[in-house]
Amino acid sequence: NKIIPVNLKLGENGAYFFNKYCSYHCTAPKGEVLNTAGAGDTILATFYHTLQETLDEATALKKAVVAGSSTAFKSGLTDFSDTEELLKEIKIYMNQKTYPCLSVRRIKIGKTILDKYALQIPCNPYQN
Repeated sequence: NKIIPVNLKLGENGAYFFNKYCSYHCTAPKGEVLNTAGAGDTILATFYHTLQETLDEATALKKAVVAGSSTAFKSGLTDFSDTEELLKEIKIYMNQKTYPCLSVRRIKIGKTILDKYALQIPCNPYQN
């Protein structure tokens, strides 16, 4: 099995990032959601941009959650003006002891739902 990093977005419950060594959970800041369009794209773009610059997954996840939340709290895309304030509200947790296996049974692509496909992502570095 090939082990790949995974980023899961959970809205008001924050986001998770799993790699083959550990998992991170980042809480979400509180705010009034005005529009979720573009929030997921903002999270992914910010995560990968920050990861390229810092090589730090925890920092990348925190900045990504804050940027996605900022977008959701605005009527349009974020201008990043509130991200420093939102950053103060979130916490990140790292877990090196457990390596969950994610199992996705339902895949949604646009409006199409694929129930017959399954995706298993092992997050255990010792699993072959």
